[in-house]
Amino acid sequence: MAKKITAIIAAILVMIFALCACESFSAKKVEGGDPTAKVENNGSFVVKQGGYIYFVNGASAGFSEAEANYFGKVTKGGIVRAAVSENGSLSDFKMIVPKQVSSMGAGAISIFGEWIYYVSSTTKTDNKGVLNTDEYMFYRTKIDGTGTQLIKIVQGSSITYKFTETALVYYVNSSLYTVIYKDKMNDENATLISDSVSGVLFTQTANYDPQGAYPLSNYVFYAKSVTNEDGLTQNYNEVYAVKADGTENKLLIGKTAYSENPSERETFKITLKTSVEESDGSVTVYYSKSYTVGDTSTVKGLYAYKFDSNLTFTASGEKELLPTATDVSKVYPISYAAGAIVYDSALVLVNGTRTAVNTGSITPIKIIKENNDAGQEGYYLYYLRESAIYKLLIMNSDLSFTTAENEKQILPEGISTDFTSPVILGGKLYYISSSDNTYVHIFDMARYKEYSASDENQDIDVFVGIIDESAETNEETSA
Repeated sequence: MAKKITAIIAAILVMIFALCACESFSAKKVEGGDPTAKVENNGSFVVKQGGYIYFVNGASAGFSEAEANYFGKVTKGGIVRAAVSENGSLSDFKMIVPKQVSSMGAGAISIFGEWIYYVSSTTKTDNKGVLNTDEYMFYRTKIDGTGTQLIKIVQGSSITYKFTETALVYYVNSSLYTVIYKDKMNDENATLISDSVSGVLFTQTANYDPQGAYPLSNYVFYAKSVTNEDGLTQNYNEVYAVKADGTENKLLIGKTAYSENPSERETFKITLKTSVEESDGSVTVYYSKSYTVGDTSTVKGLYAYKFDSNLTFTASGEKELLPTATDVSKVYPISYAAGAIVYDSALVLVNGTRTAVNTGSITPIKIIKENNDAGQEGYYLYYLRESAIYKLLIMNSDLSFTTAENEKQILPEGISTDFTSPVILGGKLYYISSSDNTYVHIFDMARYKEYSASDENQDIDVFVGIIDESAETNEETSA
């Protein structure tokens, strides 16, 4: 019996050591950084805070053993900081987070004050040492590389989320949760905001001012199924807005939003598409509507509504962008005034009218206001097609749609999107290079307005970051 008990204890100890967090987050302080500065481009793989850029150091191939992603053992896929000079060039590269950032959420990181927020794949294993591949770990690390904390471990194959300055809010398995930050955290309990959720919009709050007011874009918009007393799902749903910390949960659109005594054709099921923060701080939500008569469901169109801080909905304020009986899935927001881009199969500009552009299948990156060669001002869409980047004038200065100019190629093929999409920040385009072992490159948009084959031997794009010499023995980088 004694031998058996000893064997059991030994087995338990083995399991405990296997399950214990052997990962150490101790780190030496990295000088530099400015926690009081304003932040630009939160929610992407490149974020600017004051005179520094923080970016994910390339797309890692992942790992099969937990130790490969332990804090301090990672270079590629970690978070690097660089100083930004007056001319926009980067220098003084420092590894701040030596841990792989997950491709879930397109490798997005966010910075609020002294903290960098990010997601990494789990390093937890079962008692056989096998990684839990459907588990993700939400962290924050100080901008000096110290003080790493585990906010929450979340399980699920499809998770969407947003970091704010006060809380992490995430959506998984038809439920919406929040985790409010504390001074010290280690896989904190989450609070359920709502279940039976059919869709969620996390509006990107790209810019953060430590001295600014709580932004409306930090409210989460979500659609919720409705059931009757018998538990039967109704032919309409409800749309809510809630603060990221779970407070001020407010019904926006319900059964009687369009009529006090609605008919079947006036009770809608709302499908949330996308949202955008407007220049005045309001948020425009894009959605489609459908109604059901008998067993037949009919899509009514694509709409937009601009919410201000009062968060109230009136049917008269709704804007019809695309009257169609066919639902659309891929919508890129422009603004309430200018409309949106639908790009299910090709580029279509919608704002009550429909303007199709023969670009083929594309992925929008960003719309930028700039002058053409003749000095005329307009709005240009930068987009990705077949791993190359193009730009096209889509709106005049008065926001009217136009197809007056032909598209221009900005960068030739070689853009990898397996990890994340390209980012435009401060007149430079950051992207993952498929020809350079998926490290980060920068293209100077101010110097090169259009790609030309004669530029191939020039420094049209430049490698940035820190190479993992131990893992990448045959690196080739651009000059």
